[in-house]
Amino acid sequence: PNGAGKTTLMKALAGVLVPDAGTIFFEETPIHFSSPPPYRLGWLPDEEPFFEELNVKQQIELALKLQGASLQDLSFWLERLSLHDVSQRKIKDLSLGYRQRVGLAMALCGQPDILLLDEPGNGLDPRQFQELEVLLKDIRNEHAILISTHRIRDCEALADQILLMRQGQIQARVSRQEWELQRKNQFLIEVDPRQEETLQTILKELEISSHPEEKSFCLSFQSEKDALNLLQILAKRNILPLHFGLKQPDLQSIFLSLSEDS
Repeated sequence: PNGAGKTTLMKALAGVLVPDAGTIFFEETPIHFSSPPPYRLGWLPDEEPFFEELNVKQQIELALKLQGASLQDLSFWLERLSLHDVSQRKIKDLSLGYRQRVGLAMALCGQPDILLLDEPGNGLDPRQFQELEVLLKDIRNEHAILISTHRIRDCEALADQILLMRQGQIQARVSRQEWELQRKNQFLIEVDPRQEETLQTILKELEISSHPEEKSFCLSFQSEKDALNLLQILAKRNILPLHFGLKQPDLQSIFLSLSEDS
């Protein structure tokens, strides 16, 4: 949620803020930013680090110089981030989507091992966010990427591992495999309202976990075989479901449940 300490944590990881207490570890090695860390770091803060009067080419050239990279790499980054067409345009005249691309080019041009992105989806329209999603998926195998966000949509689209943070503490974690497993094991069934009472009786007899949702019931099975068995029993009792199918994974529901538990 907002105010959980995400940006403060990002700044501490980037070495911009010195923690009042605690220690940052990298592969079990404590990190003290008085000396260079044992990894290369790229950072895109929520407050974009731009000189508004520079054009795109000049801004990325500056980032290359600051990171000790070769200026010959400029064309590569303009191409990689699809910025060639706006390379002479001033930063102040760019759309939010292009500004994010410039920021990513600046964060990536030092060839970082770890890429920190603070609220990268903020202010982007659906098309711009989709472009960001495609870009990050394209580079995810080249860098370890840590994203902070308060938006569930960003997590579902971009993350393999998700941590829920509150008041500076990790409250819960969930992996993509875990929420996809929920999709595999949970089904939604809808029957004629006049048959709902009979359905509930059958579910109770079979000891199938269920809870009502809008116009339907959410059922939890141990296996798909159990789901098929239920359909066969319903057919024998002349109950024809109006709808029966897998429930889509709902990461927001998972996190609300985890945060309530914690």
